[in-house]
Amino acid sequence: PEQMRSRFSDMPEACDNTLAITERCNVELDLKTRHAPRFKPADGSTAEELLTRLCYERAEQIYGQITGQIKERLDRELDVIESKGFASYFLIVWDFCSYAHKNNIPVGARGSGVGTLVGYCLGLCNVDPVRYDLLFERFMDPQRNEMPDIDIDICQDGRAKIIDYVRQKYGHVAQIITFGTMKARAVIRDICRVLGVPLDEADRLAKLVPDSLGMTLDRALKTEPQLKQAYEQNERTRKVIDICKRLE
Repeated sequence: PEQMRSRFSDMPEACDNTLAITERCNVELDLKTRHAPRFKPADGSTAEELLTRLCYERAEQIYGQITGQIKERLDRELDVIESKGFASYFLIVWDFCSYAHKNNIPVGARGSGVGTLVGYCLGLCNVDPVRYDLLFERFMDPQRNEMPDIDIDICQDGRAKIIDYVRQKYGHVAQIITFGTMKARAVIRDICRVLGVPLDEADRLAKLVPDSLGMTLDRALKTEPQLKQAYEQNERTRKVIDICKRLE
Protein backbone atom coordinates (compact mmCIF):
# COMPACT_ATOMS: atom_id res chain seq x y z
CA PRO A 1 0.00 0.00 0.00
CA GLU A 2 2.82 2.42 0.81
CA GLN A 3 4.30 2.02 -2.67
CA MET A 4 0.96 2.71 -4.31
CA ARG A 5 0.36 5.75 -2.11
CA SER A 6 3.77 7.08 -3.07
CA ARG A 7 3.07 6.57 -6.77
CA PHE A 8 -0.39 8.14 -6.55
CA SER A 9 0.45 10.81 -3.98
CA ASP A 10 -1.66 13.34 -5.88
CA MET A 11 -4.73 11.08 -5.57
CA PRO A 12 -4.74 9.54 -2.05
CA GLU A 13 -8.46 8.81 -2.32
CA ALA A 14 -7.74 6.36 -5.17
CA CYS A 15 -5.80 4.09 -2.81
CA ASP A 16 -8.44 4.48 -0.09
CA ASN A 17 -11.22 3.49 -2.49
CA THR A 18 -9.24 0.54 -3.83
CA LEU A 19 -8.72 -0.84 -0.33
CA ALA A 20 -12.38 -0.24 0.52
CA ILE A 21 -13.49 -2.23 -2.52
CA THR A 22 -11.03 -5.02 -1.70
CA GLU A 23 -12.39 -5.36 1.82
CA ARG A 24 -15.94 -5.67 0.48
CA CYS A 25 -15.07 -8.43 -1.98
CA ASN A 26 -15.91 -11.94 -0.79
CA VAL A 27 -15.85 -14.36 -3.69
CA GLU A 28 -16.21 -18.07 -3.13
CA LEU A 29 -16.12 -20.20 -6.26
CA ASP A 30 -18.22 -23.36 -6.08
CA LEU A 31 -16.14 -25.84 -8.06
CA LYS A 32 -17.90 -28.97 -6.81
CA THR A 33 -21.52 -28.39 -7.80
CA ARG A 34 -22.52 -29.32 -11.35
CA HIS A 35 -23.99 -26.31 -13.11
CA ALA A 36 -25.25 -28.12 -16.19
CA PRO A 37 -28.56 -26.87 -17.63
CA ARG A 38 -31.74 -28.82 -16.92
CA PHE A 39 -33.87 -30.17 -19.73
CA LYS A 40 -37.54 -29.29 -19.21
CA PRO A 41 -39.98 -31.63 -21.03
CA ALA A 42 -42.73 -29.71 -22.81
CA ASP A 43 -45.44 -32.05 -21.53
CA GLY A 44 -44.66 -31.36 -17.88
CA SER A 45 -43.22 -34.78 -17.17
CA THR A 46 -39.90 -35.30 -15.42
CA ALA A 47 -36.66 -35.83 -17.32
CA GLU A 48 -36.56 -39.42 -16.08
CA GLU A 49 -40.10 -40.13 -17.29
CA LEU A 50 -39.45 -38.64 -20.71
CA LEU A 51 -36.16 -40.47 -21.13
CA THR A 52 -37.75 -43.82 -20.28
CA ARG A 53 -40.70 -43.22 -22.61
CA LEU A 54 -38.49 -42.19 -25.54
CA CYS A 55 -36.25 -45.22 -25.12
CA TYR A 56 -39.08 -47.73 -25.00
CA GLU A 57 -40.95 -46.16 -27.89
CA ARG A 58 -37.85 -46.26 -30.06
CA ALA A 59 -36.89 -49.75 -28.87
CA GLU A 60 -40.24 -51.03 -30.13
CA GLN A 61 -39.61 -49.41 -33.50
CA ILE A 62 -36.11 -50.87 -33.75
CA TYR A 63 -36.64 -54.39 -32.42
CA GLY A 64 -40.35 -54.89 -32.91
CA GLN A 65 -40.89 -57.10 -29.91
CA ILE A 66 -38.88 -56.10 -26.85
CA THR A 67 -37.26 -59.30 -25.63
CA GLY A 68 -36.23 -60.01 -22.08
CA GLN A 69 -32.61 -59.31 -23.01
CA ILE A 70 -33.44 -55.88 -24.43
CA LYS A 71 -35.68 -54.96 -21.50
CA GLU A 72 -33.13 -56.08 -18.93
CA ARG A 73 -30.37 -54.06 -20.54
CA LEU A 74 -32.50 -50.98 -21.11
CA ASP A 75 -33.81 -51.01 -17.54
CA ARG A 76 -30.30 -51.49 -16.16
CA GLU A 77 -28.88 -48.57 -18.13
CA LEU A 78 -31.83 -46.33 -17.26
CA ASP A 79 -31.50 -47.20 -13.57
CA VAL A 80 -27.84 -46.20 -13.54
CA ILE A 81 -28.39 -43.01 -15.54
CA GLU A 82 -31.40 -41.87 -13.53
CA SER A 83 -29.99 -42.80 -10.13
CA LYS A 84 -26.99 -40.57 -10.78
CA GLY A 85 -29.13 -37.67 -12.00
CA PHE A 86 -27.95 -37.73 -15.61
CA ALA A 87 -31.31 -38.14 -17.39
CA SER A 88 -31.39 -34.44 -18.21
CA TYR A 89 -27.93 -34.62 -19.79
CA PHE A 90 -28.99 -37.43 -22.14
CA LEU A 91 -32.08 -35.46 -23.14
CA ILE A 92 -30.00 -32.36 -23.87
CA VAL A 93 -27.80 -34.37 -26.24
CA TRP A 94 -30.88 -36.05 -27.75
CA ASP A 95 -32.50 -32.65 -28.25
CA PHE A 96 -29.69 -31.03 -30.24
CA CYS A 97 -29.10 -34.23 -32.21
CA SER A 98 -32.80 -34.27 -33.10
CA TYR A 99 -32.47 -30.66 -34.18
CA ALA A 100 -29.52 -31.66 -36.37
CA HIS A 101 -31.48 -34.50 -37.98
CA LYS A 102 -34.40 -32.18 -38.73
CA ASN A 103 -32.04 -29.70 -40.38
CA ASN A 104 -30.11 -32.32 -42.38
CA ILE A 105 -26.93 -31.83 -40.38
CA PRO A 106 -24.97 -35.11 -40.09
CA VAL A 107 -24.21 -36.00 -36.46
CA GLY A 108 -23.23 -39.17 -34.64
CA ALA A 109 -21.74 -40.44 -31.41
CA ARG A 110 -18.30 -42.01 -31.31
CA GLY A 111 -16.11 -43.67 -28.75
CA SER A 112 -17.46 -45.41 -25.67
CA GLY A 113 -20.79 -43.56 -25.95
CA VAL A 114 -21.70 -45.93 -28.76
CA GLY A 115 -21.88 -48.70 -26.17
CA THR A 116 -25.09 -47.49 -24.56
CA LEU A 117 -28.48 -48.85 -25.61
CA VAL A 118 -30.12 -45.70 -24.29
CA GLY A 119 -28.02 -43.65 -26.70
CA TYR A 120 -28.89 -45.98 -29.57
CA CYS A 121 -32.61 -45.69 -28.83
CA LEU A 122 -32.30 -41.90 -28.67
CA GLY A 123 -30.76 -41.88 -32.14
CA LEU A 124 -27.37 -40.63 -31.00
CA CYS A 125 -25.65 -43.34 -33.05
CA ASN A 126 -26.52 -46.05 -35.55
CA VAL A 127 -24.58 -48.92 -33.99
CA ASP A 128 -26.62 -51.51 -32.09
CA PRO A 129 -24.70 -52.23 -28.86
CA VAL A 130 -26.70 -55.39 -28.24
CA ARG A 131 -25.94 -56.87 -31.65
CA TYR A 132 -22.23 -56.11 -31.35
CA ASP A 133 -22.00 -56.91 -27.64
CA LEU A 134 -20.73 -53.47 -26.61
CA LEU A 135 -20.39 -52.72 -22.91
CA PHE A 136 -22.40 -49.97 -21.27
CA GLU A 137 -19.91 -50.04 -18.37
CA ARG A 138 -17.15 -49.02 -20.75
CA PHE A 139 -19.01 -45.76 -21.18
CA MET A 140 -20.43 -45.26 -17.70
CA ASP A 141 -19.11 -47.03 -14.61
CA PRO A 142 -21.99 -47.69 -12.15
CA GLN A 143 -19.49 -47.55 -9.27
CA ARG A 144 -18.38 -44.01 -10.04
CA ASN A 145 -20.25 -40.73 -10.01
CA GLU A 146 -18.43 -38.94 -12.80
CA MET A 147 -20.31 -36.92 -15.37
CA PRO A 148 -20.76 -38.98 -18.57
CA ASP A 149 -19.23 -37.64 -21.75
CA ILE A 150 -21.01 -38.41 -25.00
CA ASP A 151 -18.70 -37.43 -27.85
CA ILE A 152 -20.79 -36.22 -30.78
CA ASP A 153 -19.21 -35.51 -34.15
CA ILE A 154 -21.03 -32.76 -36.04
CA CYS A 155 -20.60 -31.91 -39.72
CA GLN A 156 -18.45 -28.81 -39.91
CA ASP A 157 -20.94 -27.11 -42.24
CA GLY A 158 -23.65 -27.23 -39.57
CA ARG A 159 -21.58 -27.03 -36.41
CA ALA A 160 -22.11 -23.29 -35.89
CA LYS A 161 -25.85 -23.75 -36.32
CA ILE A 162 -25.95 -26.42 -33.58
CA ILE A 163 -23.91 -24.25 -31.21
CA ASP A 164 -26.28 -21.31 -31.83
CA TYR A 165 -29.26 -23.57 -31.13
CA VAL A 166 -27.82 -24.70 -27.80
CA ARG A 167 -26.87 -21.15 -26.87
CA GLN A 168 -30.34 -19.80 -27.63
CA LYS A 169 -32.04 -22.60 -25.71
CA TYR A 170 -29.88 -22.71 -22.58
CA GLY A 171 -28.45 -19.21 -22.38
CA HIS A 172 -24.95 -19.00 -20.89
CA VAL A 173 -23.01 -21.89 -22.40
CA ALA A 174 -19.35 -22.36 -23.23
CA GLN A 175 -17.33 -24.81 -25.23
CA ILE A 176 -14.90 -27.10 -23.47
CA ILE A 177 -11.20 -26.32 -23.72
CA THR A 178 -8.47 -28.90 -23.24
CA PHE A 179 -4.94 -27.93 -22.27
CA GLY A 180 -2.30 -30.43 -23.29
CA THR A 181 1.04 -30.63 -21.51
CA MET A 182 4.30 -32.35 -22.39
CA LYS A 183 6.94 -33.96 -20.22
CA ALA A 184 10.28 -32.20 -19.90
CA ARG A 185 12.38 -34.63 -21.94
CA ALA A 186 9.76 -35.06 -24.66
CA VAL A 187 9.21 -31.35 -25.15
CA ILE A 188 12.96 -30.74 -25.53
CA ARG A 189 13.18 -33.31 -28.32
CA ASP A 190 10.11 -31.87 -30.06
CA ILE A 191 11.29 -28.27 -29.92
CA CYS A 192 14.79 -29.23 -31.04
CA ARG A 193 13.29 -30.98 -34.05
CA VAL A 194 11.23 -27.90 -34.95
CA LEU A 195 14.23 -25.58 -34.57
CA GLY A 196 16.50 -27.84 -36.59
CA VAL A 197 18.82 -28.75 -33.73
CA PRO A 198 20.94 -31.80 -34.66
CA LEU A 199 19.53 -35.06 -33.30
CA ASP A 200 22.61 -35.95 -31.24
CA GLU A 201 22.62 -32.52 -29.58
CA ALA A 202 18.89 -32.75 -28.86
CA ASP A 203 19.31 -36.21 -27.36
CA ARG A 204 22.21 -35.07 -25.19
CA LEU A 205 20.24 -32.08 -23.93
CA ALA A 206 17.15 -34.16 -23.18
CA LYS A 207 19.16 -36.68 -21.20
CA LEU A 208 20.46 -33.91 -18.94
CA VAL A 209 16.95 -33.72 -17.49
CA PRO A 210 16.66 -36.20 -14.58
CA ASP A 211 14.28 -39.05 -15.36
CA SER A 212 12.16 -38.57 -12.24
CA LEU A 213 8.39 -38.59 -11.82
CA GLY A 214 6.93 -35.10 -12.18
CA MET A 215 10.25 -33.56 -13.20
CA THR A 216 9.97 -30.07 -14.66
CA LEU A 217 12.54 -27.96 -16.49
CA ASP A 218 12.61 -25.37 -13.72
CA ARG A 219 13.42 -28.05 -11.17
CA ALA A 220 15.93 -29.68 -13.50
CA LEU A 221 17.79 -26.38 -13.91
CA LYS A 222 18.10 -26.16 -10.13
CA THR A 223 19.21 -29.75 -9.54
CA GLU A 224 21.30 -30.61 -12.61
CA PRO A 225 24.54 -28.53 -12.83
CA GLN A 226 25.34 -29.56 -16.42
CA LEU A 227 21.91 -28.49 -17.65
CA LYS A 228 22.19 -25.18 -15.82
CA GLN A 229 25.64 -24.61 -17.30
CA ALA A 230 24.43 -25.36 -20.82
CA TYR A 231 21.47 -23.02 -20.33
CA GLU A 232 23.67 -20.16 -19.13
CA GLN A 233 26.49 -20.55 -21.65
CA ASN A 234 24.80 -21.72 -24.86
CA GLU A 235 22.40 -19.31 -26.57
CA ARG A 236 20.66 -22.00 -28.62
CA THR A 237 20.17 -24.20 -25.54
CA ARG A 238 18.72 -21.24 -23.67
CA LYS A 239 16.31 -20.52 -26.53
CA VAL A 240 15.18 -24.17 -26.66
CA ILE A 241 14.58 -24.43 -22.92
CA ASP A 242 12.80 -21.07 -22.71
CA ILE A 243 10.35 -22.23 -25.36
CA CYS A 244 10.00 -25.64 -23.73
CA LYS A 245 9.10 -24.12 -20.37
CA ARG A 246 6.06 -22.53 -21.98
CA LEU A 247 4.84 -25.85 -23.37
CA GLU A 248 5.52 -28.45 -20.67
